[in-house]
Amino acid sequence: MKNKIQLALLLTMLAVGLQAKFMHLSAQPSVDFTSTGVCVNSPTQFTVDAIVTNVNAVAVWSWDLGDGTFSNVQNPSNTYAGPGTYTVILTITDTAGAVGSATHFVTIQPLPIANFSYNTPNCQNEPIQFTDLSSTLFGYLTTWIWNFGDGSPIDTVNFPNTPNLTHIFPTFGTYNVTLTVINSDSCTNSVSLPVVVTPGPIANFYFTGKCEDQTVQFNDASFANGAGNIVGWAWDFGDPTSGINNTSNLTDPTHVFSNAGTYTVSLIIVNFNNCRDTMTKQVLVYPHPPVDFTFTTACLNELVFFSPDTAVTNINAIGSWHWDFGDGNASNAKNTANAYNARYIYCNSDCYRYCRLY
Repeated sequence: MKNKIQLALLLTMLAVGLQAKFMHLSAQPSVDFTSTGVCVNSPTQFTVDAIVTNVNAVAVWSWDLGDGTFSNVQNPSNTYAGPGTYTVILTITDTAGAVGSATHFVTIQPLPIANFSYNTPNCQNEPIQFTDLSSTLFGYLTTWIWNFGDGSPIDTVNFPNTPNLTHIFPTFGTYNVTLTVINSDSCTNSVSLPVVVTPGPIANFYFTGKCEDQTVQFNDASFANGAGNIVGWAWDFGDPTSGINNTSNLTDPTHVFSNAGTYTVSLIIVNFNNCRDTMTKQVLVYPHPPVDFTFTTACLNELVFFSPDTAVTNINAIGSWHWDFGDGNASNAKNTANAYNARYIYCNSDCYRYCRLY
């Protein structure tokens, strides 16, 4: 009887111990975590979910970040060197020695590819067209950041605006132009390319002659500026009423303005590198001074006296005089005379015809 009682007591103690041990093993601590950042070569942050996990009861943190990297801090970060799906495991041990774990698959995406092109030639003081050639495997591009490397403000373009820009560099030289792109997953990448800006020619010209219906001579005074000889000239005389004569491709052209007034004359030059420059000047064309003259009775072999008609001609505004008497004689005096040895009839103030007498 005594042995039976002892056996029953032993079995009861064993059952209570097994039950306690089973209860201890089944009480694994709850744990979970989240992650942010899905880009190659950028930090991915892992954060313990404090709603699920009793962080104050955790004695040991053990992270397996899936790429051969381990950590024992509560909230680690990791930078993945390549794209792919990584198995991340967090194992915790609480102060009672109980162990719990959580597993998540983290997908790391490749970076967008940044690239651009630009037109040539790259000439000083001329706009250069920059064209975006970037792409992304996942999502879409949301932001383009242009840094032209010349101290000008950085240009930021956001989707859906076009990322293609033009830029004028302040002087010649080599500039490192950088384009940074960001996609919809906040992954970012950059590319830098050297842009060589060549010096452009310097356009200039001068002109002589300023009277209507008289030839005005234009002379090119441009400077090649060391980046190739000047090979092209395009003149626009600002005188559309002159038709096809309003333009010229000559180096030193002439033009006759048929009316008085102010004309905007422009010269565009192009050098061997296809760089160009423009010079524009105002040309003031003066009208003809009103002029007429009087003369005495004309008799053969006698002096005929000629004088400007002061009722028509402002003699105080005249700088020079030139008389052509029509018989081969001329004079530069204001008042003059001429003796004719043949008979003529004047038809007006500036023409004559020979008269045969019968």
